[in-house]
Amino acid sequence: MEVAITKIARYRVKKKKLAKVKKILEEFVEDMKRNEPRILHYEIFQEKNDSAAFVHIITFKDKATERNHAKSLHVQKLKKTLYPICKEEPEFTYLKMVKSFNDSKNESAQDIRESQQSQQ
Repeated sequence: MEVAITKIARYRVKKKKLAKVKKILEEFVEDMKRNEPRILHYEIFQEKNDSAAFVHIITFKDKATERNHAKSLHVQKLKKTLYPICKEEPEFTYLKMVKSFNDSKNESAQDIRESQQSQQ
């Protein structure tokens, strides 16, 4: 069984381009929702004390999902539109799970979905 892959991306953009960045990111997330059902988790944060700094957190189901994401048209579009307005290229870091809040719950979200499906 393959383990999910989580990574983060950090970058800073030119402040005068913030409105454009937010539009680019909204379109990107919508494209991902439509085209990448195997992505388990995706969030984008803007730093509270530095509005030009962004952090993306993404969890892929497996290596194949990560490869497909990297090759997708919306990632290519993101690179073309976002990278030129970044102060430097985004920095990517892979994360290793230590502990999750979900690990301590009695029922996981998956258990609840399966229970609901069996009752239908």
